[in-house]
This record gives sequence, C-alpha cells and structure tokens, in this order.
Amino acid sequence: MRFRSHDGLDHLVARLRPQVNASEELDAARPAARELLAGIPEQEQEPAVAPKRTARRLLIAVPAAAVLAAGGVAATALMPTSAPDAVAPDRAAALEIDVSDGVVVAEVKDPTADPERYAARFAEHGLDVELSLVPASPTMVGKLVYLDGDSKSQGRDGRDVEVVEAPGKCAPGGGCPVGVRIPEGYENHVELAFGRKPQEGEKYQTTNSATAEGEALEGTDIPGMTVGEAEEVIAEHGQEVAEYRILTEEAAGPGASAPAPVPSASPGGQSAAPPQESEQTVVQSEKAEDAPDDYYVRDVSLWAPGEVLLMVSETRK
Repeated sequence: MRFRSHDGLDHLVARLRPQVNASEELDAARPAARELLAGIPEQEQEPAVAPKRTARRLLIAVPAAAVLAAGGVAATALMPTSAPDAVAPDRAAALEIDVSDGVVVAEVKDPTADPERYAARFAEHGLDVELSLVPASPTMVGKLVYLDGDSKSQGRDGRDVEVVEAPGKCAPGGGCPVGVRIPEGYENHVELAFGRKPQEGEKYQTTNSATAEGEALEGTDIPGMTVGEAEEVIAEHGQEVAEYRILTEEAAGPGASAPAPVPSASPGGQSAAPPQESEQTVVQSEKAEDAPDDYYVRDVSLWAPGEVLLMVSETRK
C-alpha cells in the first residue's frame, strides 16, 4: 500500500490520526469518509464511492487502520462482511421523539434495540429514516456518528437536518452529537448511524481517541515511545496489540506527479518566484504481527475491546 507525501512520515501520521472535527470536517466529498460510510447502512455491501452530497456528514472518528487501505481512501479493513443483529427486548424508551414548532427532535436512548423499530417510529411522523447501529468504542456508544440528509440524492427537500448536541465534549474535535432535528414532512430519505456496544468478536467501526477520557488508554502519551515501552503501558491498562503497521518511506520513482504550481496574483497567472524543488517521497505501510522493541510508535488507535493498533517506524521522526 502506498501513499504519496510531500512531508514524509509526520505528515502521513497526522492524516491518519483517528480524529474527525465535527465542526470543520463534515464534507462528504472527502474520499475516506465517502467509502467508509458506504459500508455502514448495509454491512454486506461492498463500499463504493458515492456522489458528492453536501448533507452527508461523518461526525465521529473511524479507526486509523481504516484509512490505510489502497490509495488512502478505502476503508474496508475494519468492516465485517456481516454482523449479527443487535436485537434487544422491546423498550418504550428506545427512541425519544419530541415534536415542537414543526421540527421532529429524536434521540436514541437504547443503542441495542432493533433498528427497524426506529424506522417505524420515524414513519409514524411521516419521515423516511434508515437508522443503523455500528460497533463503537465506549465513549461513542449512543452517539450519532453519521448523518446523511439526502442519501438517495432525491433533492426534493432543501431544508436542513440538524445535529442535536448534548452538553460537554464527548467526541473527537469537540461537541457531543446525540440526536437529530428533522423538519416535519421532510421528503428526502435520511440515513443515520449511532454507536453501540460491540458484540463478542466484533471490531470497532467508530472510535474516540484511544487516550481520551473514558477510553482504554486514558491519560497515556504513547506516540513517541519505543514499541517496548508502549507495550508495557498498554499491558498495564489491560490491553494488547492486535496488529502493527510498520511505516517506511523512500524517494518517489519515475512517474511521480509533480508538485502543484505556486499560486500567484500576477496577470498571467504564473508564479513570479522561481519554481521550488520539492523531493517527493512514497510512504509504505505493512501489516505485521510484531515489531522490533526499539522501533518508535507514531500513533495508537482502538481496534476492538481489549485491543489496539500501533503504527510504528524505525525512526522517531
């Protein structure tokens, strides 16, 4: 697997950090978000690139390993090809719906209930809503992780579907999305996904930072440690490393794309400054079951209950 990078490993790792700012990075046109989210509503469907939809929003982080597939955009590594139904006994409080001033406000109260029950509840209010529940790390259980206000590109209704935020900052990048506000009579098909507790053997499909409050490695500072040091800290927190990703870089060979031209306000649209030479590198990522103790950890992400993934390299920077 290869990634093109102008800035080397540090730039790559920064891109792979499993954090999404809910206020700044909700653009559905982002390739990684597109392909990851294509797999959420129907987990047996092959992820595919969807057309640009301004209403589609990735609200919560995905595991860093998910963006390590070919080209840096496919997110199938942590997507099970099938998943058991998460069906719980009927509970009246599974979905709390309130209608006020022409807006339906909905929050999931039972993230273990059958998603079909949610669709039925929304239908009672004349809304076409498809709701999925995906395995999530502890602080993401019950949180809204995905919203598409026009998933079938119908475009019949130009009104907005809005996120309901709870007080505090429970999600990466701030905020705490717990529900939605949908206008009454909204005509478009809406897709939502909320985090739920994983069943036995399931991997996370959405996570918070591994070191966030309430998560497995809360309060640790693992990036920059050697692999040996990190493994000790991880074990002290009752976790183990499920997989390593070893990162290496090399100079780009023939055929590498040229750097983008320097923007200019000159009349001819050309840069007034001489062209800057920039050595491109190719960063490779290789899966491994183990890594040398003296390698350095570039990042850590949650993988499954009791398991994490380490991205490591031979050098600290």
